[in-house]
Amino acid sequence: MECHNASEGKGGLILEHREGFLRGGKQGRPVDAAEPLKSRLLQYVTTGKMPKKRPRLTDAEVDVIQKWIVAGAQWPEEVRLNPFAKTTQKRAGTDWWSLQPIKRPEVPILKDDGWGRSEIDRFVLRKLQKQGLVPASEAQRGVVLRRVKFDLIGLPPTPRELDTFLSDKSPKAYEALVDEFLKSPHYGERWARHWLDIVRFGESDGYENDAMRPHAWPYRDYVIQSLNEDKPYDRFVRQQIAGDVTDPITREGVIATGFLVAGPWDHAQAVSGSKIEKLRQREKQLEDLVTVVSQSLMGLTVNCARCHDHKFDP
Repeated sequence: MECHNASEGKGGLILEHREGFLRGGKQGRPVDAAEPLKSRLLQYVTTGKMPKKRPRLTDAEVDVIQKWIVAGAQWPEEVRLNPFAKTTQKRAGTDWWSLQPIKRPEVPILKDDGWGRSEIDRFVLRKLQKQGLVPASEAQRGVVLRRVKFDLIGLPPTPRELDTFLSDKSPKAYEALVDEFLKSPHYGERWARHWLDIVRFGESDGYENDAMRPHAWPYRDYVIQSLNEDKPYDRFVRQQIAGDVTDPITREGVIATGFLVAGPWDHAQAVSGSKIEKLRQREKQLEDLVTVVSQSLMGLTVNCARCHDHKFDP
């Protein structure tokens, strides 16, 4: 399929469907019905001439092709091969790992001697056991506090917080600690940075003039507030893509669409005396919109299609 698909039929041969196979290419049909063992297809795979740029087929694979040809090379008319079904060196197919639907795996049943406290721990322990490793010893409470606060807030614990946590003998002390930091307004301030980086947020336009944007801050605050109020992710996404047209239209939803225009903006789009230059900068802006939506929300560099007609290299 990499060489003989409908859009790129090397040697004129298309092997996506029965019609192309029967029609053959510039060197004739790939299968000789009268003398099947002399078929060009069989000769090419047996000698290693095909496939190009690939390891030779194994003897077992060649044997399958030979048996199929000798049996009449039946190809049902309704069977069409999908050139995008398999990942190749040239493009990622629908079998690419990141395009697979999310599945809930079976939780491993392991003997952990009480180490694991959650289902996630069982997956960690299974990987450790496969590598011949054992879990590290449990961290001291002061270290746990330090890790949790740095992770969630980005700051070290205060002496008072340390004394309070060390003196809390409740079996739910750790959970209470996490909840306390999640309720802090500083939680959203710390973690909003990561989202704002992903969506290329800036408080100036960039380019040579780099004019300031005095009204960029409402979108920044929207992201912080969304994290602090534990907003459902689907609403967080919808508001940023279409909050100005999604009922009910709210001030918050309109502010959220700052996501779409948070990137660099060339002033030439507005003031250039060249119509071509204005159109060129408008194209860059539209490409920026495609980029941020596809990369931040889909994990795909769809904007590559601006210059390329194939998927990314695996």
